[in-house]
Amino acid sequence: MAGRRWKEHLDWRERHHALAGPTDVEAWIGNLLEQVSLDTAYNTYWVKIERFYGWLQNHPNHPHLYHPVLMVAANLEHAGRVWDKKIERRGGSR
Repeated sequence: MAGRRWKEHLDWRERHHALAGPTDVEAWIGNLLEQVSLDTAYNTYWVKIERFYGWLQNHPNHPHLYHPVLMVAANLEHAGRVWDKKIERRGGSR
């Protein structure tokens, strides 16, 4: 579900799903938060896309120098809300 929605979002923005930028992530999360709860946005969607970009950073055939999901988390409103949920679940603060 997360991968499909992510690809659809990036297709609409005319970008490859593995080459998103921070603004792509922020727009996607903003749209999700209009449709689903913060918990669902984090648990069902964010976690999977964050893992995908982590995998890309460490995969020799698809090396990425940046992680747009992490880049946007500290700097933009919607992604920051989901990041705060992640930190809250782990017992910390931003």
